[in-house]
Amino acid sequence: MAIKDRKKKEKLQRIQQIQAGARSVFFKKGYQAATMEEIANRAELSKGTVYFYFKSKDELYVSLMIPMIEELSRLLTKFEKRVVANFYYDSHSFLNGLFEIFVTLQAGDPEGLRIFQNFQLNSLFSVMSKETQIRLKKLGKNNFAILRGSISKANKLGLVSKADPVLLADIIWGLFLGLNQLEDSKSQLSGEYHLTGTLNYSVKVLSEGLSVD
Repeated sequence: MAIKDRKKKEKLQRIQQIQAGARSVFFKKGYQAATMEEIANRAELSKGTVYFYFKSKDELYVSLMIPMIEELSRLLTKFEKRVVANFYYDSHSFLNGLFEIFVTLQAGDPEGLRIFQNFQLNSLFSVMSKETQIRLKKLGKNNFAILRGSISKANKLGLVSKADPVLLADIIWGLFLGLNQLEDSKSQLSGEYHLTGTLNYSVKVLSEGLSVD
């Protein structure tokens, strides 16, 4: 058992070593310009070792996003349960609870979120393998289904005015990604990061438009 546990630990450490090297190379050169050889060099491993754990560059790239996407699913599921349990009492509290998810997500894995944004902004979906595309579609579809379902339930409970769940989900998600990218970019110049404050103001503006008279 001790040998099995040691091998499992060594495997995990090797994967983390590769992913750390991959993050560095992807951030510096971008997905398309990065090579597995560069990643192997940064991780101080052979290219063969990298391919032993990750069969392709896109599988490695996606592996850096998956934890963040899965955490989003967990947070959205918890949020939906709170909506059903009447935890929120008006449009402002509903939206504030939703945007708190995004703040938690950004604080927990900012690098994973940056990779995800780069993935979307640069239309990298088409260069991924079919297997990877299917996996990402499944994860994305599930998260949007939970978000849209939460909005539908909020409609029925009178928390927000009759808003289109599909369109509002897209607006909310797009708003978060856009503001996160903007604040991330601004922080590189000023050294200050104001995502929470900006999202709080967004909640105020949106809640006024979605409030039930």
